[in-house]
Amino acid sequence: MTSFTPDQQLQKLINAAFHLRLSPQKFAKLFSQLQERVHLEANLAGDAFFRTLSPETKSIDALFIQYIVTLAFDFKSPLCVPKLLYYIRVAQRKALKNDPSAVVAYEVLTFCEPLIFVALTKSLHLWPQDPSSVTPETRRSLLILLIGYMADCSNAESHPSHQKTRAIAAFLLALARTKVVLQILPAKNTNHKEFEAFDMAISKFSKLLETMDPVLAHDLRTAYAAIFDAIKHPNAIAKTFDSFKPTRVFKLIWLEALLITNRATQHDVFRAEAQVFLLHENPVKLIPSLITAAFDGLSVALLRNDSAQTIALWKAFITKRLPLIVKDLLASSFININPTLIESMICNPITTLSNDTLTLMQRAAGNSSLVDEMFPSEGAANTQYGLRYDFLRVLVSLSVLTEHAFLSVVSDPNFSPPTVPRVDLAALNDNGLIVNFATNESFLVGELVASALNENSEYTPFENSAIVRLVSTVRDLEGIYQERLANEFLQLLSSWIEGSNTHNISRFCQALALSVPTMDVLLLHISPKDLFGPLAKLIDDWQHDEDEINFQEVYTDFGCILLTLVLAYERFGLSLSTHLGCHEREGSFFQSLVGQRGINENLDELSPQRRDLLGGWISALFDAGGISDDLMRVSSVKDLYTLVPAIFRQAVVAFSAKIIDFEVLRGGLEYFLQPFLLPSLLLAFRWVGDGLWRQADVMTLVQIVQFLLMSDISPEAQRIHQIVLSITASELFQMLTHVAATASTTNGGSNGDQDQLFVEPRLLSILEQFYVAAPRDPLTELQSSVADALAHHVTALTQWASAPADAGPPGYHFGLVSRAVAELGATRVLLALLDCLDAAGGAGMAEGAAAGTPQFETTLEVVTALVTQSVSDNSANLNLRLDGNLVRTVVDCTEEEMRQLRVAATIGTKQESVAVPGATPGTAIATPAAAATPAPSLYGFKRLQANANAYTAGRGRP
Repeated sequence: MTSFTPDQQLQKLINAAFHLRLSPQKFAKLFSQLQERVHLEANLAGDAFFRTLSPETKSIDALFIQYIVTLAFDFKSPLCVPKLLYYIRVAQRKALKNDPSAVVAYEVLTFCEPLIFVALTKSLHLWPQDPSSVTPETRRSLLILLIGYMADCSNAESHPSHQKTRAIAAFLLALARTKVVLQILPAKNTNHKEFEAFDMAISKFSKLLETMDPVLAHDLRTAYAAIFDAIKHPNAIAKTFDSFKPTRVFKLIWLEALLITNRATQHDVFRAEAQVFLLHENPVKLIPSLITAAFDGLSVALLRNDSAQTIALWKAFITKRLPLIVKDLLASSFININPTLIESMICNPITTLSNDTLTLMQRAAGNSSLVDEMFPSEGAANTQYGLRYDFLRVLVSLSVLTEHAFLSVVSDPNFSPPTVPRVDLAALNDNGLIVNFATNESFLVGELVASALNENSEYTPFENSAIVRLVSTVRDLEGIYQERLANEFLQLLSSWIEGSNTHNISRFCQALALSVPTMDVLLLHISPKDLFGPLAKLIDDWQHDEDEINFQEVYTDFGCILLTLVLAYERFGLSLSTHLGCHEREGSFFQSLVGQRGINENLDELSPQRRDLLGGWISALFDAGGISDDLMRVSSVKDLYTLVPAIFRQAVVAFSAKIIDFEVLRGGLEYFLQPFLLPSLLLAFRWVGDGLWRQADVMTLVQIVQFLLMSDISPEAQRIHQIVLSITASELFQMLTHVAATASTTNGGSNGDQDQLFVEPRLLSILEQFYVAAPRDPLTELQSSVADALAHHVTALTQWASAPADAGPPGYHFGLVSRAVAELGATRVLLALLDCLDAAGGAGMAEGAAAGTPQFETTLEVVTALVTQSVSDNSANLNLRLDGNLVRTVVDCTEEEMRQLRVAATIGTKQESVAVPGATPGTAIATPAAAATPAPSLYGFKRLQANANAYTAGRGRP
C-alpha cells in the first residue's frame, strides 16, 4: 500500500469500506490509522469522498452520510465540521466557475449540501463533551463559516434553494438548542465584532426564512434571543436547560407518551426524541434509565389495569424494539465498552425491579396472572422466567450479551443458562436471510417480496398469497427481522401505488386488518405516517373511471383499503394532519368520512344530482332491476359511501310505512353482503348505531343488524365482514345489550310474538367476540375537581421521584393533563400547575434565584414532564390554537400576560367572567381590583417556561 499516493490510499479505503459495508465506527478507526501514516488535507479527503458519487445521482448511500458525519465530529480529522463546510463552499465555487482544479461536479455538491446539514443537525449529540477537544481556532473558523453561509442565503444573487436554506436554519437552530453554539460564540466582551456580526447575520437570515417557513423563523429568532440574552445577562435565570437533567419520573412519562400517544419508537424518530437526554448523558449512561423506564411503564399499565392492547404493546416494545434501541445506542457510543460493563448496565436495572414494584402491582385488582408474566414465581421452568428473561434472550440473540447474563436475573440454583440462537446480521444485511427461531424456518426476504410484488391476486387464492404470508410472518419474528420486513412493506406499498395495483394493496390491507396485533408490531418499527399516509392519499385521490369494465373489483379494492385505514385511524388515534396528511388535500374524502358528515343528512338537503343517484341506488337495490353497470358508471364509489346512510334511512322509512315488506327489505340488504358493497356497511352500522341511540325505529334496526350479521356469506365476504365488525362491533354490542335488557323487561322475560322487540342471543355473542372496551377517560373516574386531581397527580409523582431508586412507580392517570386541557383550556390547566409549584416552595423564591428547594426542583421536573408530554400532535407548529395547546401556552405567554392571568385567578370568578370585545380567549384584562391585588410570584412560571423551551429545543426536531 506504501507504493500509492495518499489520495490513492484514501480512495482505496473509501471504496473498500463501501464494498464491505463497514460500520462508521470501523471506518473511522481505519481512517485514523491511515491518517497516522500519511498527511491528509481537507480538499484531498473531500475530493476522495465526493468523487464516489455520480453527477446524475438521485439518492445517496446512507453509509456515505454516516462516514461524513463520523469524521465531521472527530476534530482531529481533515473533514471536521468547519473544514467540511469550508470544503463544500469552496468546491462549489470552483465547480461553478469551471476552475480546472475542480474535480467534483457542482450538481453533486448542491445535492449533498442540504443532506449533510440535516445529518449534522441530527447528530449534534456527537459533539465532544470535553470543550478542550475543540480548539479556539476551530470554533472561530466555524463561527465565520456560519456567518458566511447565512450571508450566501441572504444574497439574492446566490439563488439558494429553499431546501438548503431550511437545512442551514435547522442546523443553526440545533446549535442553539443543544447549547453547542455557546462553545462557538465568543464572550461578548472578548470579541465584540464577531459577536455582533453573528447577531446581525441571524437577524437578516431570519427575515429571509420568514418568507419560506414562518414557524421555523420564529423558533430560530426565539432560540437565539435566549442565547444572546444569556450571554449578555449571565446572572439571570438560565433559559437553556442548564439546571434540568431529566430523571426517572420524566423518562417514564416521556416514554409512555412516545409509545402510546405518539407512536414514535421507530429508529430515526426515537433518536430525535431522545436527543434531550443525549444532551446530558452519554448513550451508555442512557441505556439503564431507558430499561428502567420501559419496565416502569409496564408496571404502571398493570397498576391501572389498562387494556390488554396497551399491556401487549408495552411487552412488544420491551422484547421487540427496546433491544434494538440498546444495540443502536451502544454502537453510537465512542467509549470503549468491555462486555462486563455492558452486562452490568443492562442487567442491573432489571435485577433492581424490586419487591416494592411487585407489591404495588399485586395490590392492583386481582391481576396476578399479569404480574406473574413479569415477576414469575421461583423454581419455574427455564422458559417461564417472564418478560425480563425474554428481554435478555433477545439481547443475547443480537450478540449484545452472552448467556451468562441470565444468571444475574434468575436466582434459581438449578437454573442453567440456555443456548440462544444468534441473529446472523451479515446474512440479514447481505442476503436478506430471515429466521423464525420459534419454528426454525428461514427464507430470503428478497424472494418472498418479489413474489408479493408481482403477485396476480385474481388468480392466487387469499390463503396461498405471498402477500398474506409476509404479513402473517411478522408477528413471531425477532424485532430486527420485524424492522426489516416493516421497511420492505413500505417499499411494496410504494411500488403498488406507483403502478396503480390496487388489487395487491387491497389484499395487503385485508391481511393487516385481519391481524391487528401485527399492525401494533409494525408501528414499533415504522411511523404511522409512512404506513398509513400513502393509503389516505390514495383514497383521497381515487378517481372514478367511467370506462372501467369491472366495477365490482374497484368497489372491493377501495372498500378494503378504506376499512383498514379507518381501523388504524380509530385504533391508534391517528392525526388527520400529522399522520395522514389530509390537511394537504382540499376536500379530503377520508377526513369528511371519519367526521361522519352527512350521516343525518335530510332528503331535502340533497342536491338534485345526489337525489337522482340516491333514487337510482334504492331502485336497483329494492326493486327487481338489480345493480347495473350503467348505475355504477354514473355513480362513483365515493358517491355510494356518502349515500349509504340515506339509502338505509329511506329503506327503514319505507318499511315502517309499509310501502315495502321485510322480504323486499331483506332482498335489498342482501346486496350489502357481497364483497363489493360489504365495506360500506361501516357507514350503515354507524347510522344504525345513531338510530339506536336516539331510540328511533328500534325494532326495524335490530332486525336489519340481525340479518346482516347472521346470514351465510362467502369466505371472501367473511374476511371483509370481520374487518367491519372490528371497527363497529363494540358500539353495536353496547347499544344492543341495552336494547336486549330493555326488551326483556318490556316483554316480561319472554320472546313474545313477531311484534315484540327481541334481540337474538347469538347476535350478541357474535358482537362480543369483537368487543373492545373504549379507552378510559381519566376525567370520568375523578372523585374531585380537575384542579384537585392535577394537584394529586403532581404530588404522587413528586413523592415517587423523591423515593429510593427501587421504589415502584405510582399508578397515575396517563392523559389526565391532555383531557383537562380539552375540558378547561390550556390557560386554566397551566394556572393549576403553577399553584402546585407555588405550594412546593416557588411562591417564596426570589425572582433571580438559580435553584429552589429540593421539593420545588422535584415538583418542577414532574410539572415539566406533564406539560411537555401533554401534546399528542408532534407537528412542527404543534397547535395553532393557543388555549388548546399547553406547551404553546407556556412557551408563548409573556411575563406580563402571566402576571395578569395570575392576578385574575386570585381575585376569583368575577374577574374571569369580564367580557371585553376583541380580547383573545383565555387572556385576562387588568382592572382596578386586579391592580390592588399583590403581584403573584412568577418564579415557578419562569423556570417552567425555561424548561419547556429547552425541552422542545433539545428534542432535535426543528
